[in-house]
Amino acid sequence: MSMQWTPEEKAILIERYSRGDDPDEIARDVGRTGAAVRLKAQTMGIRFGCNRLKEKAAVSQIPSRSRDLDTLLRDNASAFQRKRASADGTRSVQISLPHNGPYAILFFGDPHAGDDGCDIEKLCYDLDLVRSEPHVYGANMGDLTNNWVRALGHLYGSQTTTQGDEEKLMEWLIKALDWLFIILGNHDKWSAVAELLCRQHGVLGVSHGGMFTVNTPDGKRPFVVDARHTHKGNSMYNASHGQLKRVYRGSPAHLVIGAHIHTSAVTITKNGVTGRIGHAVRVGSYKRVDDYADASGFDDETISPSVMAVVDPSASDEGFVHVFHDVDQGVRFLRALRNEFNPVSESRVAA
Repeated sequence: MSMQWTPEEKAILIERYSRGDDPDEIARDVGRTGAAVRLKAQTMGIRFGCNRLKEKAAVSQIPSRSRDLDTLLRDNASAFQRKRASADGTRSVQISLPHNGPYAILFFGDPHAGDDGCDIEKLCYDLDLVRSEPHVYGANMGDLTNNWVRALGHLYGSQTTTQGDEEKLMEWLIKALDWLFIILGNHDKWSAVAELLCRQHGVLGVSHGGMFTVNTPDGKRPFVVDARHTHKGNSMYNASHGQLKRVYRGSPAHLVIGAHIHTSAVTITKNGVTGRIGHAVRVGSYKRVDDYADASGFDDETISPSVMAVVDPSASDEGFVHVFHDVDQGVRFLRALRNEFNPVSESRVAA
């Protein structure tokens, strides 16, 4: 028997060995030993049963859950367009009021409704004020409830309000007013509940913040508000430092307002480059008793949990916006402006 393998023998070896036939049977058919068949297959790089494995894999292959590349690229492009449109929308939100003349916006600081340290009576007082005054509107700066989640969930054990109770309070607060907008703060974004409730009740809920332009029907000067749960930048000397940075950087907003850190401050300044007068405001929180702040040694720097911005679209630059921590005083000022704007109609309303 020749030690050399003929082309015919090699062809038989390749076909049957790769098919997974018994090497000893192959050896008998080509007149070799089983050891010789295995050695030759090894030297030729033939994998035993590889064709059978391929056939089996083809039969039992499970459909992939992944998208093909073309579909993946197309879907990702569509997702980007949706996300960019949403982001662009918060950069320019148009709000139309139903009347002309002076008006006010009451900005509610962090409510944290349900927390035992929340001044719920003051919160209800401010809600009633907006309901009772026809030219006062409400805007909420976020953190409607504590909304403790994940690792912070144990903190529910330190308050009398349960998670279910808080969700009821959250829905009550969202439905309490015809809000101009509600900023969804960091506590609100820890779950999808607040955003879902805003959509269900037709309330403009904006994640983190946005640029809002308030218009009156007569087309007088629009009031531009840069409202965020917080702005980047902090200073131990001025709680409104983050908002003030926005003014100095040339923000188009007449009022830059934030919340989040449960302190209050107002700074009014004029940007020498843009010539715009800017009000930089940090509004406090209705959570007036805070164990975390106490444990951390934070001083009480909250002037008020809400601020009122009174706007006179017909006034000069200097008189266009006035900010009040005393909301009742702000209402009296607004009523005086309304009487000057249209004393006849206002006296009829009062009567």
